[in-house]
Amino acid sequence: MSKEIAIITYPRCGSTYLYWLLSSRYNLDIKKFHLLSEESILNIEEYKNKISVVRDPKDAIASLITMESFYYRSEQSLDQYLAIKIPERINDYINFYNTAFDQIDIIFKYEQINNYRDKLIDFITEKTNFKVVNQNYIDIVHDNKKHFFLRTSTKSEEYQYIHDKINDYDLSQCYLVYNKCLNKAIDLSTN
Repeated sequence: MSKEIAIITYPRCGSTYLYWLLSSRYNLDIKKFHLLSEESILNIEEYKNKISVVRDPKDAIASLITMESFYYRSEQSLDQYLAIKIPERINDYINFYNTAFDQIDIIFKYEQINNYRDKLIDFITEKTNFKVVNQNYIDIVHDNKKHFFLRTSTKSEEYQYIHDKINDYDLSQCYLVYNKCLNKAIDLSTN
């Protein structure tokens, strides 16, 4: 089977949802990539169609840190943990999209992948000539402690606190990258 689709996103930007959405509609080899290394960038080049989702940096970073805190924070206080994680994740966001930007063929806005699910599938089908083999989407995305995955971090009690703490940091470089990606993103609300 040829390598058809690579989903390339910063963590917590909808890649799991997009993976299951595309997997349930197309019978194709789909691979997900998050934080990119030189090796994974070479692997991405093997895929015919590289799709990404871009999410507001503050929301994506808060969601990722909330999930990481839920699974990985041990004896540290939340504030100690955030003092380390927020700068790391800001840097990761900037590096990820700067590295991935030129590799990506199609970018979708995070807010639109659920709201315009059918338009997203129609757009991908038109651009790639993939054949839809199943018209229905079965939602199987759920919390999975074994794989350190939370379906949504926003329901965590810590999410809003973490989201607010991120305001103490300079996000200007994140938003430069984010806006660059938005300029390349498909606007499903108008297609």
